[in-house]
Amino acid sequence: MYVHCQKLNEVLTTGIVQAALSTGRRCYVPRVEDRQANMSFLKIVSMEDLQPAPPFGILEPQECEESGVPRENALQAEGPLDVLFMPGLAFDLQGGRLGRGGGYYDSFVTRCKLRAKEKGWAPPLLVALTFQCQMVEEVPMGGDDVHVDAVVTSEKIVWCSERGAAEGFGQ
Repeated sequence: MYVHCQKLNEVLTTGIVQAALSTGRRCYVPRVEDRQANMSFLKIVSMEDLQPAPPFGILEPQECEESGVPRENALQAEGPLDVLFMPGLAFDLQGGRLGRGGGYYDSFVTRCKLRAKEKGWAPPLLVALTFQCQMVEEVPMGGDDVHVDAVVTSEKIVWCSERGAAEGFGQ
């Protein structure tokens, strides 16, 4: 789950993160590692595990817990990820996603799918959270760009893949 950034006008996700944590679900939050599109998702157990990171003040987990133990990395977890919520600038009905140009999510999703394949797991369902005004007719997609399975707005859920429609998470 990503933690929204107010400065970037992203969909508010605090309630979703808190709900996941309160029900005992494993919750991994992104941490930008460098400027070469490397991002990890680290496990948190409470919102207090998050600290603002420059330059936008996005809340991220520290690499280690307060005790000094490294946080669990989603790509090293014992089980598969069920769903990955993603932000973006624009989306289309075919699951096209326009990010901010860094390739962080595309790179992570590619690595996540590779790990799932190696382990014989289903890859996570890719779900975009967006405002209705960010829905466009067509998002330009490159060869490394990842399509999402569903786009959720305040008005509707758009199933962009057969898998998304089949899984129909909590319609």
